[in-house]
Amino acid sequence: MEKLLAEKEYKLFFKYLAPAVTGTLAIGILIFMDTVFIGRGVGAKGLAALNIALPVFTFYCCIGYLLGMGGATIASIDEGRGLIENKKRIFTTCISIGIIISILFVVVQNIFLDELVRLLGAKGDIVPMAKSYLRVIVYASGFYLMPHVLNPFLRNDNNPNLTMIGMIICGIVNLVLDYVLIFHFKWGMVGAATATSTAQLVYTLILCLHFFKKDRKLGLVKINVKIEDIKRIFTVGMPSFINEISSGITVFLFNLYFFRLGGELSVAAYSIVININYLVYLIYLGVAQAIQPLVSYNYGSGKMERMKKFLSLGFGFNIIYGCIVLIIFATKSEGIIALFNSDNEALRVLTGENILKYFSATIFMGINIVFATYVQAKGDGKASSIIMLSRAFLLIAVGIVILSKLFGINGVWFATLFAELITFVGIIAWLKLLKKSNIDKELSHY
Repeated sequence: MEKLLAEKEYKLFFKYLAPAVTGTLAIGILIFMDTVFIGRGVGAKGLAALNIALPVFTFYCCIGYLLGMGGATIASIDEGRGLIENKKRIFTTCISIGIIISILFVVVQNIFLDELVRLLGAKGDIVPMAKSYLRVIVYASGFYLMPHVLNPFLRNDNNPNLTMIGMIICGIVNLVLDYVLIFHFKWGMVGAATATSTAQLVYTLILCLHFFKKDRKLGLVKINVKIEDIKRIFTVGMPSFINEISSGITVFLFNLYFFRLGGELSVAAYSIVININYLVYLIYLGVAQAIQPLVSYNYGSGKMERMKKFLSLGFGFNIIYGCIVLIIFATKSEGIIALFNSDNEALRVLTGENILKYFSATIFMGINIVFATYVQAKGDGKASSIIMLSRAFLLIAVGIVILSKLFGINGVWFATLFAELITFVGIIAWLKLLKKSNIDKELSHY
């Protein structure tokens, strides 16, 4: 781990960036292609049903991120301070909590599945399709949750490549099973759910291979739960939880308003756009994941200038990437949309008319995510939580309500831009205030 304190910042950044982005990109392609298979094999109703189920996936992930990012961050900070004995204890605490929550998910969701489907906003023909999809998914709750707990710890334990390999294999398994179960066996939504659940099981098993690595510092120890550990884990991990859970809630809000203002076709169009956006978002997330262990370990060791360089590298990468995304969707959006839809001309036209409205927020999204993760990696969970809650939920909710009243359904498509732009301006104002008052020298530089 000494390399994290001495090696050139840009070398370390790209060393951690490559597996993080490759891995998250693999998951993004998995979800992207999963949506393509459902769109072509089941149709527009299948896309709408998948979008209805999306908040459930988000809830699994957000619990995993809460434990994984929170635990791994404080473990890295403590390790940077020389408190190496804390690492295994914190890891064991996170794994134990994750297993208990996974079991509770399976039990509760099976009992209240009908109510869950209705609560998520399913109506008419969408209800049985969403229900058949979720009936399979609920049994795999732990396999969606636990990789998000394991991933940050493995990256911080100097094994980012295994997380990348796990994600890539997960994607391949999902794609193969999607094709076989949806097109060959004609299982429809059940086939799609079975494919993705099996892929997540494989992913979890691959990550467990880390514990056969001889030079690992991570491992389970006799359970010694400390309230102070749990408090720190939840405080530092809360921004990741907020970001993920807010995404699920905002998908629900978007679905609600699109159903109300545009009907089933608008929800299907939004399903295509949000799944493409998830692919874009995961690259931003990969960049954030790359800088997290670098910032946390250097922060624990008091290397403030190195931390700021990692932040600058994260900003630079995401801004360039965001510009490329905008160029692609300004020139090639029709070809991308056609992947999801083979015969519904109305759906193709509607999606094409609105995709750039949604992606107008992408550059600000990349900047905000990296900055919030940087603050979180320093252990400042409260400030990071405010940023994440603002950009991922509060401002989007406000934007949907206000803009829909002013501009109708067009306003709903611009709600994400509204939220990310105001968050960006808020961050700039906050940093200027810090610089003026000299409260936080390591942040006031920006």
